[in-house]
Amino acid sequence: MKIVKYITYQLSLIICSLNKIEILRLFSAYDSQSNNVLLAFPNSFITWINYFFRAHVLHDLSIIYFFCEKKIKFRIVFSSQFGHIKNSNIYYSFSSLLNKYNFDNHSVYLYNIMQQIEKQGNKIYPPIADILLWENKVYMHSKFDELEINCPKTIILRQSEIDINFIENSFSYPFLIKEPFSNHSRGIYFIHNRDEFILQAANSFRNVNSILIQEIIPMNRDARVVVLNNQIVYSYWRNKPDSPNFTTTSTSNGSALDFSPLAQKNQNILIQYTKKLNLLMAAYDVTFSQNDENTMPIILEVSTSFLINPLPTAKYLKLPYSRFKSNSIKFGYFRANAALEFKLNQLSFLNEK
Repeated sequence: MKIVKYITYQLSLIICSLNKIEILRLFSAYDSQSNNVLLAFPNSFITWINYFFRAHVLHDLSIIYFFCEKKIKFRIVFSSQFGHIKNSNIYYSFSSLLNKYNFDNHSVYLYNIMQQIEKQGNKIYPPIADILLWENKVYMHSKFDELEINCPKTIILRQSEIDINFIENSFSYPFLIKEPFSNHSRGIYFIHNRDEFILQAANSFRNVNSILIQEIIPMNRDARVVVLNNQIVYSYWRNKPDSPNFTTTSTSNGSALDFSPLAQKNQNILIQYTKKLNLLMAAYDVTFSQNDENTMPIILEVSTSFLINPLPTAKYLKLPYSRFKSNSIKFGYFRANAALEFKLNQLSFLNEK
């Protein structure tokens, strides 16, 4: 049943996006000689399946919508031809599909490829530096430390650096283990005691070369806040339900969304952090100790690529957001509309820079 609902949702996304783009406009905008290039990352049957049944296709349709709305001619270039692109404007979405060797750090893998493309006289949208903050928690926390961005106390450990006494002197149980390249609340483990730490650290090191140890912030809500062009353009709170066990605020865990804004002083802090990070667009997960917005914002994560959660209809406003998402056709329609309009605003701003 879940797979049927997901396929229905994905088809709704694609159909709604194509309707909004308009097929005639798409064909009119397509020009095989254009110097505006959309990169297509799938390079095998499996990656094409992943492409159409994950968020990749929505991100790329959003870029096509931008071309059509702005009446910009464009062409699509597939991965086998990336090395031949020169002196063009390159548009792309962050994707692990090109990582055919399955390296852990797909952000660095993509960054290196885009760097080579840029060296061929191409201009890249969005800037390639943004890739390094995509699903790369080790790099992210190194930037937080360097730029003094307030975040939970965190240390990064390689397997050879494990010193249990040092960890227990630095953190009180419980704390979190995070794997560095995870997303959507995956790769996060709640650790109650030493035995759990030893077991989970061993399990994690089978998959990754480093882990993050992080304190737990006392809170039951956080906010997703998106900064674009030094303005807050999108935000909502995630309020998680009471639970005897640790859960994240992910909507898959039953959180309800509240679209009221953060206090202005906290909005200003996030805008300043975005300037420090030298980002044109940043999506923050931010919280406050004891849910007190009078305290300093605590940045849980920042990303330069994200999937937008649209405002639900009135019927679902007070309910867990998963109830709204369970209506596959309606949710796909709302998400596609919101994603296309957001990408239009983002790329319009980037093109003006």
